[in-house]
Amino acid sequence: MAYRPLLGVGKEYSLLSWEVVSIMLATTGGLVAFAAALERYLIRKATWLETALFVVAASGLFWPTWWADMVGWAVLALVIALQKFHTPQGAAPALQDGR
Repeated sequence: MAYRPLLGVGKEYSLLSWEVVSIMLATTGGLVAFAAALERYLIRKATWLETALFVVAASGLFWPTWWADMVGWAVLALVIALQKFHTPQGAAPALQDGR
């Protein structure tokens, strides 16, 4: 799923090259998006639209091309913003005092 041909190949292999670090970050973001889609929860309970966006973000971040990574990061940022700043219709308001 998150296999990239660069990992561990070649004489010039270095664990801290920018390509390896970007692959590790994209894979981690993809796993977070995939887990949020499976659980239907990240910051709050996800709507069906947000769940679909989590799946799109995970797919983009797992796909081994730079443009798919950019799409995945953009969609993940969008759905996190939706989770943080948008309250769906009919949702119970958050308790202010923690009870």
